[in-house]
Amino acid sequence: MFDPVTAWEDFRRNYSVSGLPAYTSRFRKRPARTCSDPGAPWENLRCRTIDGWSFSAPHLRRGGRVVVLVHGLHGDLARMEALAGLFGSRGFSAILVPVRGHDDHPCRRTTGGPGEALDVSAAVCAAEEYGYSPGDILLYGSSMGAAVALKAACIHSPSPLGGVLAHACYTDFFAAAKQKLGPFRTGVLKALLPGEARRGLEDFRPADYAIATTRLTPLVFISGTRDSVCPPEMGSALADSSARGLFMALSGAGHPHWEKPELQNSWQMEKAVNLALDWIAGDLTVEGTLFVDEECNYRNVPRFRKNNSRSGGSK
Repeated sequence: MFDPVTAWEDFRRNYSVSGLPAYTSRFRKRPARTCSDPGAPWENLRCRTIDGWSFSAPHLRRGGRVVVLVHGLHGDLARMEALAGLFGSRGFSAILVPVRGHDDHPCRRTTGGPGEALDVSAAVCAAEEYGYSPGDILLYGSSMGAAVALKAACIHSPSPLGGVLAHACYTDFFAAAKQKLGPFRTGVLKALLPGEARRGLEDFRPADYAIATTRLTPLVFISGTRDSVCPPEMGSALADSSARGLFMALSGAGHPHWEKPELQNSWQMEKAVNLALDWIAGDLTVEGTLFVDEECNYRNVPRFRKNNSRSGGSK
């Protein structure tokens, strides 16, 4: 029986372009919102990109290792502070990276990832100048930030970094858009983007960076099993293509929303980060995929399957 309400909802879901003009506006200029400065005890590191932009990155010194934290598209520095505390419990210092089009970065337009990798690379160089050795520098990125971190690690392959945690990383920007928006609205999204940004995103393929990154830099790809933007199959494919990669599936988790802590299972995320750090350090052996359920139990599975059981595991 035909249901007009259901039909209308299906039509809106597949063909409504509401929100797309606002979404693409950041590719032309940054919104007026100012950056959240974490303040003391954070201090500023001066950074300069290879394409000439200078900015300050908040830095919190805790120990001889440091994690460089990169938020996603439309995110901001404040959303990474909780993660800085999580890594801090393992003795890591932290650097929050302002990226173009966000965070009072002097470049007012985002590129959606390709150019932001130069901002992260500049922060890595500043960390090295401060005194951190490349092998003691880790990158964590969320969504767009995951793809950006992957490219930055590839850039620094001549002096390999200590590792990358890529959370909800896409294999291709427009493939991820199609997962969320469908083919029609993704086509509209492409049409609304400035030509330079669209071409840059078409050439921005994190899978290529995963392949090219030296095996001396371990790569951990973390995906929620309910992520409708960057589904776990993307993370699994990226890990498989890496010289030294691990895929970690978080049962029941969706796309990361650091601006909405109530949507995050903080205990599960803490477990995931600790397991990733143990694997990077060589203190954890994993055969296949590492599966972490909502109760923070974990187990190895030979290969990721979409309908993995929630049961079993170690603590």
